[in-house]
Amino acid sequence: MSKNRTMGMLMASLICGSMLAAPVAGFAADNGLAEFNLDQMVVTATRTLKDIQEVPSSISVVTAKDIEEQNVTNVRDAIAQLPGVYMDRKAESGIMIRGFDAKDILILVDGQQYNSTYNSDLDFGDIPISNVERIEVLRGAASSIYGGHAVGGVVNITTKDAVEKGTHGTVTLSRGSHKTWKKSVNLDTKATDKVSFGAGYEDRKSDGFRGFYRSAKADKKATAAGKFDATANLPQQQDGYYVYGGRGTKAWGHESYNGYVKYNFDESKSIKYRYTKTKSYYRYQDPFTYVKDSDGNPVYDGLVKTQNGDIIKLSTDRFYGYRGESDKNRHVVSY
Repeated sequence: MSKNRTMGMLMASLICGSMLAAPVAGFAADNGLAEFNLDQMVVTATRTLKDIQEVPSSISVVTAKDIEEQNVTNVRDAIAQLPGVYMDRKAESGIMIRGFDAKDILILVDGQQYNSTYNSDLDFGDIPISNVERIEVLRGAASSIYGGHAVGGVVNITTKDAVEKGTHGTVTLSRGSHKTWKKSVNLDTKATDKVSFGAGYEDRKSDGFRGFYRSAKADKKATAAGKFDATANLPQQQDGYYVYGGRGTKAWGHESYNGYVKYNFDESKSIKYRYTKTKSYYRYQDPFTYVKDSDGNPVYDGLVKTQNGDIIKLSTDRFYGYRGESDKNRHVVSY
């Protein structure tokens, strides 16, 4: 009996010792032991705080740290790299989720719908990327929770708040190719445990890169007639079309001012007012043509004979590009 009792006490000591030692590993990374991290929490899929592993929907998260590390310059680029999301570079609002375009995707900023009331689109340039704390992208239908706009998915954007007491700020200045600039300043103040406020400015602009090429197929009647105004050796696509020029570069710019005031009633209830003013523009400039006359001058109109003997038609209006400007003021109160 004494021997069995001794063995039992020894086994109990080993088991208890293992149980007590296990949690220590989570706090002993400096000693070379394992470090444990909690899974991300999301709210978009069910409108309640859930562990991302417990949510039955397909959902991805982009954090402010991800945006900084990947040097993302706008919200659309931040979500376009996620699985199931496609970006159409022809339009500022051009995203698709699982085949659904912007009109069937709900865009939320701090819980408030940002889709246009006119056509349900959204210019993502209206949202300063430097002010984004987190983006949750839900892929798949969520109409039962969010309504008809959420047929294809939901993009839920959370803006930054003051976290620590005092005043804190960030300044960003970056430059890229094609005269691309990004300048931003953000200040956040947490005056008390209940009151916080902040303001920010962001300016992004670029001359853009050459694109939106124009092409034409051989005109059978003109080729048969054999009359032409100029000749050119043009790139030919697999479908037989000849590329003769394009609209030029697409310049764009977004300038925004924003500010907010937040009051916390308690740990679970708060009210927040945010104001955002955004000025945006885009335009095509410097149209180009591969066709030259005998004096080397650019040709934008007329009949052109290609290196294969085909004759194509050029029209000046095919080189024109769109221009657009917007000036928006948004007032959002969230509770």
